Amino acid sequence: MHVKNFTQVAGMISNDGETAYELLGHTAGPSRVRFSLAVIEIKPGKESRSHLHPEIEESYFLLNGCARLTIDGETKFLNSGDCVVIHPNQRHQIFNEGREILRFIAVCTPPWFPDGSTF
Repeated sequence: MHVKNFTQVAGMISNDGETAYELLGHTAGPSRVRFSLAVIEIKPGKESRSHLHPEIEESYFLLNGCARLTIDGETKFLNSGDCVVIHPNQRHQIFNEGREILRFIAVCTPPWFPDGSTF
């Protein structure tokens, strides 16, 4: 049985104010899962970098805060409790639009690797 609390995970910090806490996946274990699950935090006024995943389908579920999400040039505003799917090859970027930390769950299938590759 694999049990992990996100407060016990070292965050992967990017240069743009985004921190990822991977709970399940190739980096975090167990190695046989077919997806990655991470808690993502973005500081107020910060954003993720604009990017896409050639093979990964990614879903976000907002736990705390409000965000502006752009997918292939289309923009939507998200609040706590909202969920969205980002399909492979869709360029996306998420912005923290609030005054508190934006916190959301990100699920990637197939599993994500820090270098952007898949298995």
